[in-house]
This record gives sequence, C-alpha cells and structure tokens, in this order.
Amino acid sequence: MRCSAGPRRLQSIGYNWNNRQHDGYHADFRSRFIPSIKCFQMLQLERPGLLLAATLLIASAAVADKPADPAESEREHIASYQVTAPPSDLKVGPFYAKYVSASGYPIVSSAKVNDYALKEAAYLIDMMLAERPDLRKVMVANGSRLIVMSYQEFTTDIPEHSNLTPKDYWNARARGLGGSRTEPVCSCGEENLLAFPGDPYSTENILIHEFAHNIHLRGMVNFDPTFDDRLKLAYDRAMEQGLWKSKYASTNHAEYFAEGVQSWFNNNRQPDHDHNHVDTRAELIEYDPGLASLCEEVFGKTELVYTKPINRLSKHLAGYDPSTAPRFEWPAGLMESKQKIREEVQKRGTDREKEYKN
Repeated sequence: MRCSAGPRRLQSIGYNWNNRQHDGYHADFRSRFIPSIKCFQMLQLERPGLLLAATLLIASAAVADKPADPAESEREHIASYQVTAPPSDLKVGPFYAKYVSASGYPIVSSAKVNDYALKEAAYLIDMMLAERPDLRKVMVANGSRLIVMSYQEFTTDIPEHSNLTPKDYWNARARGLGGSRTEPVCSCGEENLLAFPGDPYSTENILIHEFAHNIHLRGMVNFDPTFDDRLKLAYDRAMEQGLWKSKYASTNHAEYFAEGVQSWFNNNRQPDHDHNHVDTRAELIEYDPGLASLCEEVFGKTELVYTKPINRLSKHLAGYDPSTAPRFEWPAGLMESKQKIREEVQKRGTDREKEYKN
C-alpha cells in the first residue's frame, strides 16, 4: 500500500494552508492529507524525511494561522524601541553612541542623551507615518535620519550642523533643524521630547515641526515630483487671501507646510507673535482647507493628539521619572546672540515673508 499524500500533494496542501484564497483548505487538509493512520505509518517507513518536513510545515502554519493579539503586537512593537549602538551600515561617526529604529527609520544621538528621549522620538515618528510606510522607505533611501541633541549640546555641536555660521547665532536660534534638499538629517532637543524644566519650546513639540520639514524635503519631493509645486501654489493662494498674515507660517512655503503639520497633529502654539488662533486640525481645515488637504494627502487621517510625556508614563516611557529631569538653561555666552535675534524679530514687525533658498 502506498500513501496517497505524495510529495506534490504535500506541497499543494502546504500552499493551501497558508493561502486563504483557497476555499475549504481545512477540509482538504483533513480529508486528503490524513486519509488513514496507515498513511502515516507508510510515510514513517518509506519517506521519513518527507513526514518530518510536512509536520514542521503544519506546525509553522498553525502558528501563523493563529489570530494576532493586538495587545501582544503592541507590546512587541514598543519592545522594538531598543536603544543600541548605531549599526555599522549606518556609517555615522564616533560622535554617535546611541541608536533606535522607528520601524526602520534611524534615530541617533551622542552618549549624553537619555534613552527615553530616543524612544519618544521613535514613537512620534511612527505615529506621524502610521499610514505611510512607503514614504518612510523613500526617506530612508534618501539618507534621512533624526538626531536627538542632549540638553547640554547645541546646534553646531552636531557634526552635520557644525558648518553653520555664525555659530553663536545658530546655537541660540534653534533647538532643532529640518534638513534640506542637500542636507538629509533633521534634529531636535531631548529637553523638548521629555519636557524638561526650562524647555524654551515647552508649548509645542519641535520634532513634529522639524520632521515635517524632512518629510517635505527628503520624502515628498522624491516620492511625488509635483508635490513641491502644488505646495507653493497653496502657499501663494493663502498669501493672496491674507491668511497667516505676519505669522511664522507666512515666512515661505516650507514653514507654511511645517506649521500646518503641527496644527494637523493638534500641536501648534496658542496665539502669540508668531501664531494665530489655528492650532488644531479642525481649525486648520476651517481656516486653510488647501493646506489641510495637503496634510491629509501626506499623512492620511492618522490621529496624533500630542500630550506631554508626564501624562503617558507607560509603554515606551514606562520607568521614566520626570522628577529626575535636569533643567535646560541657555549658556551665558549665548544670551547676547539671543537678544540680537529678538531685536531682529521686533524690527521686522509684521513683515515675515522670506525667500525660500533651498
């Protein structure tokens, strides 16, 4: 007697088991793969290797067929935010001692940065790109990565920003940069990610703004060559309509997009010298539907309503103690530069528009 479940049949059933498009694959497996106990006995005697392979195939398929536990999947995803040394294929210099992956998107820092700041950065990037794995791949392929600065580091301490001059101006001007068409990296400060006392940008999340620049300049312009022109057109129309007058979003089309993204994720500042009343998605849709439409095109309807880390000390932030956070302070040597920057802003008054040079 020979068993009817020959090699071709085993291959076919293995395929059917893993392919839900085949109706009745469970019944097919029961009725044809195990026609009798004698079949197994014959396989044991005549084709022991084939029986072992079939058994392993069945076991692996059964595990794969088990419905996914959403809670378990989330735990595994959060556990994937493991801070390690940068992988060699990333080819970053010795300044960088820490690395974490946001579902394949690289985030790096010096040894001075708190691990939780890198994990929080990975979480925010995953939330922003939740519906755009395709865009994430384009950004990574074009060299994009995020650098997290220590609260004790300043802009030109970062190797990729070290050529910026005058150094005191840039160190006083920015706690994060968005990159450009010629510079693939973006950056932000750990004091803002973890809401340290003294954070100079405590009313907003700098990663969301700077990463929006990088999505525009390292992602969308390579993913869709028409995007930048369409963004410029939306910006020009908004300026013609008097929208964002004298506010930071009126500076140029790049800042227009980044400010819009902050509001899309409900994370813009309350009205002040640089901002009007628009700081939520609903307000953006009502005030500037053209910009809101571009944000939806890029991100989808992904919901990310940003809240401070102190309000969500679980998952990737489990174990973080905000009471131990150090205070961010501007060095005395930068205070003169900061005063000059304030004077320039006051002198400019309501004329915010500046040519975009990149």
